[in-house]
This record gives sequence, structure tokens and C-alpha cells, in this order.
Amino acid sequence: MRLQSVISNFKPETIRLGNYAIALVSHEKSIDYIDSSRIDAIVVKNDQLIKKIVSNDQLYLLPLFVEKPTIHTNDGIYEANNSASILSKIDVIKASIEGYAKNTFPDDPNERLLIKTLRYLISRHKSLSPQHTRISKIGFIYPLIEDISVEKDPIQISKILDVFSKDGFFRTKIIDKVNICYGCAGSYLNFSECCTKCNSLDLKTEELVHHFRCAYVGPYSDFISEDRLMCPKCNHQLKHIGIDYDKPSEIHTCNTCNHKSQETKMKATCVDCKMENELEQLLTYDIKDYTPTEKAVEYTKKEHNSDKFILNEKENDSIILPLGAFNMIKSHETKRKYIDGKSSYEVSLSISQNILEKLNQKLKDSLTQELASIVNPYLKQSDISTVNNNYQINLLLIEYTKEEEIKIIDILNYNLNKMLNDNGWGNQESILIESKNIHL
Repeated sequence: MRLQSVISNFKPETIRLGNYAIALVSHEKSIDYIDSSRIDAIVVKNDQLIKKIVSNDQLYLLPLFVEKPTIHTNDGIYEANNSASILSKIDVIKASIEGYAKNTFPDDPNERLLIKTLRYLISRHKSLSPQHTRISKIGFIYPLIEDISVEKDPIQISKILDVFSKDGFFRTKIIDKVNICYGCAGSYLNFSECCTKCNSLDLKTEELVHHFRCAYVGPYSDFISEDRLMCPKCNHQLKHIGIDYDKPSEIHTCNTCNHKSQETKMKATCVDCKMENELEQLLTYDIKDYTPTEKAVEYTKKEHNSDKFILNEKENDSIILPLGAFNMIKSHETKRKYIDGKSSYEVSLSISQNILEKLNQKLKDSLTQELASIVNPYLKQSDISTVNNNYQINLLLIEYTKEEEIKIIDILNYNLNKMLNDNGWGNQESILIESKNIHL
């Protein structure tokens, strides 16, 4: 009796609304007791419960309502006095998801993500739209993808969606653009004017004054004499702007090196990693709206049992080669001579055994391929990469200075470990990186 009492406390309360049974979920454990064949809709109390339900293969298509506004996946606010609107939404969604009831999911995580995303959007007659939020490092998230997928990095989510779009499953529309740090891909940047000579931020900015009578041009401070403006060249008083003088521009004086210039240089300091980016270093990403195509509608109706779904390479990505071809090119590179302090480096990226031992063969392969696709955009077009049989990614960085090699290693180390740690895969050393100069 005591065990039955405990179990009954976890079971969600069920109410009737019209002909529909609605589960009221207030506890995470309650989700395990929801029978999708007997429940027509779900009402939840918080965002964490939304994520648990949307990530559940059996429940994610059911009409899902919330008690208060949220940016996460839902079909509207549940209000007892607005039952007509709720019943109407349930009618439409239930009719739309009937065709998906017996469809299976593929094993590959990327194809699985595509199928689940398309089925949800098509059943709701919606597009996949980004939401503004300060909790995201780029200021946007795609709530549905974050709720469904283990991938939480919005940039990687955008790259995956772009691949799906290239394959014809989405039509895209750019609705915003975001500049991100070259080092950590964060968008919280502080833009500052600095000295064109020494990069100091300690600048004194003044208006330039042009005296018409004698054509003298100088900073405003040169003309101040007690409470009047006097020309330091001809000693005439300047009374009326536009008649005696004008202010054609500004001049910036560096308090560090005393350099004077009418120009300044802009730099963007990343709030997250403190890296000082030159403007030309900033990466720009398009923030898009994704609408399922007719191809997507047909695709969701098919049975999906494929074992492999490979992300297509972008035209500007570096090359991922078979291991044999990689080794041939590496052998050739060892014989080349570089000038200007440049060389080639072989870099190995190894997944921690603490992670690998938890995965089966298929998941190990999938994780390694996914990491290789994440690494690729950070490389130069001339670089090459491969994946070997030990779930290790090998890179060949061609014509790098030592400083450039150190920088790319730091970037890969930060981003790959952060991605795995944020998704609960491992600890601070989830990826082990080794690099060596192949000419030494």
C-alpha cells in the first residue's frame, strides 16, 4: 500500500476538456507515467518540464500548453476560461499528427533531429524562428532544436539547419545578423575607439575649429581664452559660428603616446574571453527563419531506418579526407620548405576514454564525425583533416606560423571541450589535443 501511495503521487492529474483528456504535469517524475495513447494534451508548470517532454519521442508531438509565457516550445497558455481556443488547437494538432503515429525514428542523431523537427513544425503549420534571449552567447536560440537535441550551441545548430536547407528541407529568410568573437564565438562585444598608433583607449577627443579670417585650423582647446574664443594665430575673437568660424571635424589626442589623428581604430573586446578583435576578425552569422518545404512534408511521411546520414561539406570548408590520402599528403608536406617562419603542423584530437566507454560503436562513430564537422569551419581552406579508426580526428595545418598554430589550438580546445561539457558528455578535458611540427 505504501509503494502504491508513492507511485500515485507521481502520476499526473488528468482532467477532461470536452472529449479530450489533459495531463497536468508539475513534477519531472510524472512524465514517466504519461500514456500517449490515453492522453490528448499536456499542461506543464515550468521550462524544465517542457524540455523533458519535447525530448521524449512518444510525447513531443502532443499538444503542449503552459501556465505562463515562455520562449520554449509550447502551443499556448492554458487558461480555464478559454477552453474554446484550447479545444480548437487540440483539434488541429491531433488531426495533423495522426499520420506520424506509427512512423519510426532513424538511429543517426542528425537525421533523427531533422525528422522530429520537421514533424513538429508541419503539424503546427509553423516555421522555425529564432527567439531573442540574453542567456544565449549570440543573443538568439532556436527553442525547438534546443529542446529536442543534445546540441545547445546556437552556432552549431545554425550550421546543421543550413545543411538541411541546402538539402532542400527548408526555405530560409535572413531576419538578422550577429557579429561574434573570433576566439570563443561569443557576441557580447564591447566596441571601442583606440589610438591608430599604439592601440590605447585613453583618447581625448576635441572638435576642430577653422577660423575663416586667417585659415587657422586647430583643436577647440587652442582657441579658449578665459570665457572667449580667441584665434591663437591672429588674435581675433571668434564670435559667431558659420560667420567667423566652423567646426569641420574632430581630432583625437592619445594620452599614452601623444599621437594626434582625425581617425581612430575600432576594436571589439569580447566580454566572455577578453580577446581584442580587430573588426575584420569578427565572424558574421546570419540569423534565419526556416520554413519546411514540400520535400520536407513528403520526407516526414516515409519510414526512416537508415544507419548513416552525413552532413554535406560547405564549399568553403577545409577537406575531410580518407586516412590513406591524408597520410600521403602529410608525407609530401614533410619534404616542402617554407619561408617567413611558417611550417606545417599535425594535430590530433582525441575523445576522452571516459566518454568513449559509455557509447556503443554507432554512437562513437557519430560523435567523432560530428566533432570533425564542427572543427572544419575553423580551418583554412588549404588545411585537411581525417578521422582514424581510434575515434581520433587528425588535422594537417599547412603554412602556419607558430603563433597561428597556438591560436587555432586554443580555439579548438576551448570550443570542443565547452560543447561537450555543456551537453553533459564529460569534464574539462573531454578532448585531448596534441600538435607537432612535421618538419622537425
